[in-house]
Amino acid sequence: MKNKILVLVIGVFIASCATQQQEPPRSAAPKATEKQAKEFREGLSLYRAHKTNEAQKKLIHFLQTNSPNDLVDDAYYFIGLIYFEQNDYFKAYRYWMAVVDGSFKSEYVDRSLLGAAQCQAQLGHTEEAMSLVNRYRIKNEPADAVLNGQALDLSGRLKLLKGQSVEALSDILRAQGYKKSPQEKQAELFKAEEIVKTGLNQKQLEEITDSKEFAAVEAVARFKLGTMYYEQKSWPASKAQFEIVRQKFPDTEYAMKAGQYTNFVDSQERIDPTTVGVILPLTGKYATQGYKVLRGIEMAAHVFDSKYSNTIKLAVIDSEGNPELAKRAVDRLVTEDHAAAIIGDIAAKTAQTVAMRAQELGVPCLTLSQKQGLTEIGDFIFRNNLTPDMQMKALVNYAMKVRGYKRFAIIYPNDAYGTEYATAFWDYVLLNGGQITGAQSYSPEETDFRQSVQRLVGTFYVEEDRGKELSLRLTEWKKTQNPKTAREKPPKDLVPPVVDFDAIFIPDSPKALGQIAPMLAYNDVNGIPLLGTNIWNTPQTIERASKFVENSVFVDEFFSNDAGPAMKKFTLEFQTLFGYKPDVFETQGFDSLAVVVKALQSGSISTRKAMRDALAATSKVPGAIGYLSVNPARDIEKNLLSLTIQKGQIVKADN
Repeated sequence: MKNKILVLVIGVFIASCATQQQEPPRSAAPKATEKQAKEFREGLSLYRAHKTNEAQKKLIHFLQTNSPNDLVDDAYYFIGLIYFEQNDYFKAYRYWMAVVDGSFKSEYVDRSLLGAAQCQAQLGHTEEAMSLVNRYRIKNEPADAVLNGQALDLSGRLKLLKGQSVEALSDILRAQGYKKSPQEKQAELFKAEEIVKTGLNQKQLEEITDSKEFAAVEAVARFKLGTMYYEQKSWPASKAQFEIVRQKFPDTEYAMKAGQYTNFVDSQERIDPTTVGVILPLTGKYATQGYKVLRGIEMAAHVFDSKYSNTIKLAVIDSEGNPELAKRAVDRLVTEDHAAAIIGDIAAKTAQTVAMRAQELGVPCLTLSQKQGLTEIGDFIFRNNLTPDMQMKALVNYAMKVRGYKRFAIIYPNDAYGTEYATAFWDYVLLNGGQITGAQSYSPEETDFRQSVQRLVGTFYVEEDRGKELSLRLTEWKKTQNPKTAREKPPKDLVPPVVDFDAIFIPDSPKALGQIAPMLAYNDVNGIPLLGTNIWNTPQTIERASKFVENSVFVDEFFSNDAGPAMKKFTLEFQTLFGYKPDVFETQGFDSLAVVVKALQSGSISTRKAMRDALAATSKVPGAIGYLSVNPARDIEKNLLSLTIQKGQIVKADN
């Protein structure tokens, strides 16, 4: 069936010509007189001397002053040629069509027909151009080879514009057969290869690879098809195409490239289910955090515990915080170490590079960065980090369902961090039936938050927003004044703040909080609890904001003073191994490998696709703090801790 389809495709151009309405017969034109012939030759000589304006005038005068003769169509043709060279395609078309639609025999009929089609193509009239090309008949005489090639070449270009890529490819390859010089033939082949590379879909490529009609582009077609299978992670199909290219076309550039892909395919098909790759910055700016994560991973792998027989091997590579080195690390872990999965990286730039390359190579990657959009790179990318969405879901749930808050205000920095968290907080408040009564942004460089707070509570534009209330309060104030001791001006805080919220959400650092919280109190916003993000989980929060953050609430995945059994066990074992108390980075590393190991032990993992599916289905994994599960978005979910500040100490909030 495939061959029948291809035969039809091959004959599209000839069939369109053979089935068209027959052109009316042409008669011989009257022979030009010697005088007429001389005038025409003068015009033609001027054209060949590149005096096109003079030639144009001479030939037009010839047409206007002479009766029909066998040189009239010649004149029409050359005038059309002059206009075409001047990029006046409309006039060129008119003169050439005079030849095409004429009734006399002329050697310029076919040339004018193709010229008129070229004009319509230049004017963007694809259908009209195609209609004219279809009127041309392929001829078998050697003298017609040039025109045949031009007709097929133009037909191919027009069909490409119409989205008829296979038909276009057929015409271009047939045009190559009418080209005389090696350079011309190579140019047509280049056009054909470009169509294969950019214009054909997978189904079309599969149809043409076994056809003799398209044998000239079989190498590039099979190579392109192989890369498509490769991108789909269809390794056997990909390898089969590359092997054919290498065997049938050994001396081509495609054979060399196919060999490189074949090596990649071989390495990707091979998997060591006992090896887990780790990419972390162990030198450079993030080296401290990198080593913290690594120690957590090593503890989960029982690297230093002689009681366990190590069934998991760690292949650790230092990214140095360099995206290019991180990319090479992924290649090495896949092709040399045959890792079943990769953990890393932690910095945003390198994490994205690792994730993108891992997706390209089809190896599951558990990224440790909070950077937005990482898991959206593809279905091989998972994440173990506390995302804004996770935090805000837990924070709003605690604030509304445990503490009973219903109305909220937001003060946030106008930067990526602030707006992302403010938006997520707002969404979850509305989702839970709460209300946002006010929101105020400020510049990330702000140091004086007086105006931001006053705008939030309605004391900045008092005369404009609360004019009547101000007038009444001013009248009452004047009544209380003793004329002898009265103040000249009323106090600035004559109008109290509008506190129509139960809590204020501030997604910013302890440094900014240390300036905002006292400013709220200064503006008589007292006793209102503050809500924040996990970056408040540090002694700096209390040092900078002191009593003003009492009763505040935030959530985190880690709390060093957690008295829960899981955290106590993890902390004790870690401190015994490494001599210090772990923090969030160590727990992140421990949890990450715990999830990967659980997936590896879930069954017989013989491919990375199987490993990906096992990771996606992983749940109830014992972690450093509690149980871990992978959600549909491929983020690792864990029970977050609600934290508060009581008597100058960060403590677990009551549930």
